[in-house]
Amino acid sequence: MEETRDFWEVYRSSVIHTALVLLLPYTISVLYLSWREKSKRVKELEEERETEESTSPAIEVLTFRDEKGELQLSIKKESLLYMEAADNYVSVCYLSKTGVSRYLIRNTLKEMEERFAHTRVIRCHRSFMVNLDQVKIARRTSSGIVLDLGTDKIPDIPVSRTYADRIAQWFTTP
Repeated sequence: MEETRDFWEVYRSSVIHTALVLLLPYTISVLYLSWREKSKRVKELEEERETEESTSPAIEVLTFRDEKGELQLSIKKESLLYMEAADNYVSVCYLSKTGVSRYLIRNTLKEMEERFAHTRVIRCHRSFMVNLDQVKIARRTSSGIVLDLGTDKIPDIPVSRTYADRIAQWFTTP
């Protein structure tokens, strides 16, 4: 049973199959490369936006994000008192309507230090970052320098020898 097909039918079928074999991989490649380029551009824009947020001299609101980059807390910069590290968490201590409040965020203090590098929120100890606008007294004790935030409910913030020069520089420069 030999099948006889018309020349034009065979020609049409071979053109369609050839086109599919050639065009489909190229189309998928073009779509993939386009998607990769767009996602790279989105990442650049997000980094640029975060850089603008962190380098802005008049930051009114400080935003705290978790390790996934999701917004967890936004507070006015004058309300932030200090941050304390607790393993992979950061305890943010701030002033609220009810007094001193704390909020726990899953992130590292190193990440927070990088995020607030261009603000007056600086690292003063391996486990602490402090808002220098809230510091009322810096005093030397037998154990080293401590920062007093002027509130009874908040313990003195220690300053390690590693960061002592940096803290002193902030207080001596106008």
